Amino acid sequence: MTLVSIALLAKWSILGWFAALLLLVAYRIMTDKIVIDCITCNPGSRSFSFHRGQLLLITICFAAIYVLIALSQPVGKGLPDIPTPLLAALLGSHIAFIGGKLLSR
Repeated sequence: MTLVSIALLAKWSILGWFAALLLLVAYRIMTDKIVIDCITCNPGSRSFSFHRGQLLLITICFAAIYVLIALSQPVGKGLPDIPTPLLAALLGSHIAFIGGKLLSR
C-alpha cells in the first residue's frame, strides 16, 4: 500500500466518521435528547438574541468554509492555514457576542 492510498483511506475514514457523528447528533436532536429550543435566545427568556444568532451563523459558516478549503488541498499536504479574512470574521463575531453580553449586564 502506497502513502497516497493510505492518505486517501484516512481521508475517507475521517469523512465517514464525521458523517456518522453528524447523523448521530441529528438523530438526538430529532428525538429531543439534545435540546436546541431557542439556541439563539437570551438566557431566561424566549426573546431572540442577535448576538447569539450571528455567532452561531458565523461559526457554522467558518467551519463549512474551512472544511471545503481543507478538502480541496492535495493529499498529504496537511491542514491549510486559516485565511486571514475568515479568521477576522470569526474574531469579529466573537467580539460582538462578548461585547453584547457585557453591555447587557
